[in-house]
Amino acid sequence: MDSRSSAERHNSTDSLKAMAIRSETIPTPNQVPSPYAWHQAACVGAPALLKPRQRSASAAASDGGSGSSEDVDTKGAATQLEKIDLSECPDVRARAIGAIARNCPDLKDLTLVGCVSVGDEACEALARYSTRLRHLDLSDCQRISERGVGAIGRNVTGLAKLNVTGCKKVGRRFLLDLIDELQFCDLARDYVGYQPKKNADWLRREAERRQRELGSIIKIQALFRGAVFRTGLGAYRRRVFFERCVTKLQACERARTWRKRVAAVALADREHRAATWFAAMYRGKIARRIVAQWRNQQAPARKTGQSVVSPAPTAG
Repeated sequence: MDSRSSAERHNSTDSLKAMAIRSETIPTPNQVPSPYAWHQAACVGAPALLKPRQRSASAAASDGGSGSSEDVDTKGAATQLEKIDLSECPDVRARAIGAIARNCPDLKDLTLVGCVSVGDEACEALARYSTRLRHLDLSDCQRISERGVGAIGRNVTGLAKLNVTGCKKVGRRFLLDLIDELQFCDLARDYVGYQPKKNADWLRREAERRQRELGSIIKIQALFRGAVFRTGLGAYRRRVFFERCVTKLQACERARTWRKRVAAVALADREHRAATWFAAMYRGKIARRIVAQWRNQQAPARKTGQSVVSPAPTAG
């Protein structure tokens, strides 16, 4: 009788796996004879939840209806889900969690108790896409470390409850440091993780109210600046026009003064060169005249063969 019941349970599990693979939704708990079969079917049905790849009936029959979370297509169909429980599904990996996070933007409650294949990559995918999460249970996920938990805590700011009981790579001191950075959570007492504060709802409403007030103030300031700009636009344009005209006039006057100064310097240089040239020419003329007179005095003496000593030529 025990062998017969185990065989029936095995056959029902195989039928549930095949149902999960062929359909776009996982079977309901009413169709499942035992919790073990339900967990196994949910583990296999996670890809089907997000519209798996098309497979023929012969291919499904050939492998006995088996599947894994690696057969996930990122183009999901169940985009309105808000709560998913994948407890004790060892075949669920980071790729499946990433597909769920990308295709279920309204996801608020996710339970991954005992998913031993889930690691930091899955946590980073949740931190990137599932920004509306409110409750996350990662109990007994041995591969999750402080890196993944830190990514979730710092990016999913609306997360109110996080359970990391049994995650040996997550230390209590790290949780204390992380909670200091959070606004609406305290350290949990019944489990390892953090839970919402007693007045978390009021704090959240106050934060939203302050955010709305800040947005209103920014909008009012923008409208006021626009009005001031429109009313003072004419005066501003006139001021800018005058400033530009004055600047141009000043530049023109400086250029004219500079050109005049350069012209005066060039004229003085030319006059100096001309005076120097005239003085040199005059001195040369006087020198040639004196030399000519001395030669005329020496000419008769050279003809008679007498040496005539004449006084040295003087200028005059």
